[in-house]
Amino acid sequence: MRRVIDQGDTIARKSIASRRFGIAEWFGTLFHLLTSEQRRGLALELLSKDARARTHDCPFKGGTCTKSGGVCSIRLYEKSADGKVRFVEGTEGRIRSLCPHRFGELNTIVTSIGKELLGTDSPLIVREVGFLKPLPTIGGRASEGDADAARIMREIGKIDLILVHPSHEARLDWCAVEVQAVYFSGDKMEREFEGLSSSVDTLPFPFGRRRPDYRSSGPKRLMPQLQLKVRDITRWGKRMAVVIDRSFFDSLSEMRFEKDKSNADIAWFVVDFVEGSFEDRRAHVRLDSVFYTRLEDAVAGLTGGVALTQSEFEIGIRRKLASKHW
Repeated sequence: MRRVIDQGDTIARKSIASRRFGIAEWFGTLFHLLTSEQRRGLALELLSKDARARTHDCPFKGGTCTKSGGVCSIRLYEKSADGKVRFVEGTEGRIRSLCPHRFGELNTIVTSIGKELLGTDSPLIVREVGFLKPLPTIGGRASEGDADAARIMREIGKIDLILVHPSHEARLDWCAVEVQAVYFSGDKMEREFEGLSSSVDTLPFPFGRRRPDYRSSGPKRLMPQLQLKVRDITRWGKRMAVVIDRSFFDSLSEMRFEKDKSNADIAWFVVDFVEGSFEDRRAHVRLDSVFYTRLEDAVAGLTGGVALTQSEFEIGIRRKLASKHW
């Protein structure tokens, strides 16, 4: 089965003047259902000096939103020749999560993982369990290189979630869960906040240019997590579940799937987002599909890719030269 490589980026390159990625959900609310007054108010608040002192509830994880700027996800917007703006529908316009907490809504996905891997729809949830031991230092003091390595180990040295079967007193039956949202590259979200702070448009076209960066999110972030953890976890007779959204999964290269989970190291839980009613003003997470792979096939999917043709590559060079952004 052929995967689409960075579909959103390809779309943006083809029509960069009329299609851009912008905010899909802001502090849990669908962006296009906010009024211009609500958008201006949020933007001015985030641009103010005391923005860090103000808090907003996160409807997906419970408690306070911990993501700077409160942007949960992005999606592709388009502007027609007459200036009308709308979000792109269909697979191209899927909501793409920027925040791992976005997948935690109502424990929907946790319940699905529990059923599939542990045989229970009410697993106990243990968060951020340490997995890697601290790196040793030389002479009791870390060098600059050691410090950098230690920082990286701290970032990937914990497992996001451990799901435990409720009957853990008899036997500790558990699975590991890694949740990976997508990073984006391009203009920072502050560019949006600055534009929105004075916008009166019913639905403003994104002010900045950005795209979901699956290369940074996959090979640079998710792959090291899996390589460091999956072998030991499977050696213990346990399994790793990976949660990503559909657009992220579609960005991966071709992978070989296992028909039976007993032959697999990793269970991929692929999610999508379904928009609710106008009164609801939210999208809701749902399980799209489950796939099983071995670790080596997952690495191939995360690192593979299809090279551009020479003419496509040189078009990119000419664009850079013409824009003088080099």
